[in-house]
Parts: sequence; structure tokens; C-alpha cells
Amino acid sequence: MRNRFYNRKKSPVSHSLETEIPISLNFSVAPTICNVSLAILKYDKDFAHSFTFDDCLISALTSGYKVLAGGVADDSITYPALYYTDGCGNSKLFRAGIAYYTVNSSGSDIHISTPSYLSYSQINTLKSAGWSIMNHSWSHANGTGDTPGYSGVGHPTYAVEIENNRLALVANIGEAWPHFIVPAGDLAYDPYVVAAGMKAIYNQAGANYYGGTGGFQLDGIGFESPMRIFRVFRQETDTYPTVKNFIDAVASKSINGAKFWFNDATHSLTPALFNGGMTVADFASYMGYVASTYGAAGSDRVWMAPLQDVWEYVNLRENTRLEIPLFTTTTQAVISLFHAVPTTDSKTFGWTLKITSDQNISSVSVPTGYAATFKGTGTNKIINVEKV
Repeated sequence: MRNRFYNRKKSPVSHSLETEIPISLNFSVAPTICNVSLAILKYDKDFAHSFTFDDCLISALTSGYKVLAGGVADDSITYPALYYTDGCGNSKLFRAGIAYYTVNSSGSDIHISTPSYLSYSQINTLKSAGWSIMNHSWSHANGTGDTPGYSGVGHPTYAVEIENNRLALVANIGEAWPHFIVPAGDLAYDPYVVAAGMKAIYNQAGANYYGGTGGFQLDGIGFESPMRIFRVFRQETDTYPTVKNFIDAVASKSINGAKFWFNDATHSLTPALFNGGMTVADFASYMGYVASTYGAAGSDRVWMAPLQDVWEYVNLRENTRLEIPLFTTTTQAVISLFHAVPTTDSKTFGWTLKITSDQNISSVSVPTGYAATFKGTGTNKIINVEKV
């Protein structure tokens, strides 16, 4: 019987703009069938969960990071690190994101000698740990608030807010990716964010945004640029165990191949309730529940990653095509993976391939500059390929 391979889709862009990555597979015995496709979500997870800390408050590091990566948080409790896996037996830490703005209403940099906010060194610590640092406007001006230096206008000077913060990100952490988190839900930012070339807009308000308390289904949607994504905001009234019901609801829908993305956010984490935030204990219980139920310690169904990482995978997947040769008796095959997204356009760069075959995969090799992990046995074989 001739082996049957098929592509998931064709790339929507010209092949002349593509980069090819050959992926070599070796089977223990020549298979009689082998179907290959790109996973809807990275690591072929059932659903993605993203969490964001707004405004660069210090507790994102001293409590949020400690709860997720392990350590002593601001409530003086030592928390264990929380993990999911890459589907191939390798542990991956839970990670979150930061909504970054630069100056207060007087135009003073809040990251210099302001103990309640993250310093630039601390922001870079989170960046080095794989957290996303996303544009949240320059001064957090919204509604009738003026941008510093533009007094009397009666509203933010939107283009300045977006561009000044982009320049500040480049100057202070060395990069500024095209992801924008709207301050205080001010929908008037929208056309200016689009004009600035942002690829994704995240907001806790607005009718034309994907998601909400039930998340949104990624498979089957029309991928847009910019993609508008709704955030569920966690306030002091959102306590454990109530908040876990939302992730349970998303998990219950993520079955039979349906893939969902849920995201939520807060401001600060404090030992006692504080306006606009969660307690450390509630956040720790929430994340601990997600890890023990859907992470590596549970069913391992969740991909717990920042907003930007999930968007980048979906974007890369949508701009990738596969070419797989037909073969009859050999135990080797080369899958040609073509992508049309420049490596400079994303901070994360990787794919998950789903393999359905009647024989086991014994080894996988990829070109220099890439790394691969794989699960070559069972009914759900996968290959993860990432740029290093």
C-alpha cells in the first residue's frame, strides 16, 4: 500500500517569500500510512490559558513570578514551580505577561526610583524568564486624561501614547513587539493602534473582540490582522474557588478536536485585598488548581503561555505549509516545512506537527539553528520544532 501524506493547507502568500525547513523522520519499520498536519495549538494542547499583569507593578515579580516559577512570595509563603509539558515528556514552566507603560501623568518615569513599580532591571528579569512585555501606552492616559506635554486636549494624544511607549520599550528592554493592551478599556485607541501596525489588540471592553468568560475557539476562525482579543479582568471580588470555574468551562468545551484560548488579567497581587487586584493566596490557589488539574501534574491539556506567544504560534501556523513526499518501502522521509513569517517578526518561533502512522518514529533531525523534541509512539505522535 502506498503511504498517504497530505498537507493541512497552502500558504496564502507567494512561495518566493518562504523559508524552507527540512525535517527528517526515521521510522523503526516502513509505515503503510503516515498523515502529517500542523497542530492547532502548540504542543497539541487542548486549550491555551494566558494571564497578564497590568501596569508593571512590583508584585508581578515578587508574587506573580514566585507563584508560577517557584519561590517566596509577598505573603511569605514558599510556592512550588508550576508546569505543563511539551507533549514529549519535557517540563515547561507556567509563564505570564506584563502590560508595560513608562511615565506617570507628570511625565516622570515610573521605573526609576519608584519602589511600587518594576525597575528596568526587574522587567528584564521577567523578559529573560520568557514573559512577554507588551505595549500599554506611554502614560496610561485614557478617557478625558491628557498625555503629558499635551495639556488641555481633554483626551489622550493616542498616536503619541503608542509610539512613545514603543520607543521606550526599545530603549529600555531592547525590543518592542506589535502587541497592544488598551489602557482602561478606552476604545478610542483602536484606530490609532491599527495605524501603528499592531498585530493584536487586547481589551476588556468592546463588541468586536474574540473571547470573554468562555474563551474563544481557535480552529475554524478567520485569522485577522490585527486580531482583537477580549480580556477577562480579575478584581478584588474574583476570589478562589469561583475563578477556577471559568477555566473548567473552557476545558469542558476543548474536546473532540475543538481548541480554545482563554485569557485573564489583574493589576496587583497583595497579601490582603486591594482595589483592582487579587490576593496572593487566591492567585496561587487558582494557578495551583490549573497546574494540578490541567498541567503536568494533571491531564496535561493546558498550554499556559503569555498572550503574545499564543498569537505568534497561531500566526505562524496560518502562514506555514507542509510538503511531504510519497514513499512506499523506505523507513525515512523528509517533511519540508515552508513558512512566510520572518524570524524577526516574532519572539517565539516554533511548530508542532501531528503524525498519524502505523509505525513508531525512532529519530528526528532538523537543520542547525533549530531544535526538535518528539513523541514517536502511540496514537498521538507529535514533533515540536523550535528556533534556538
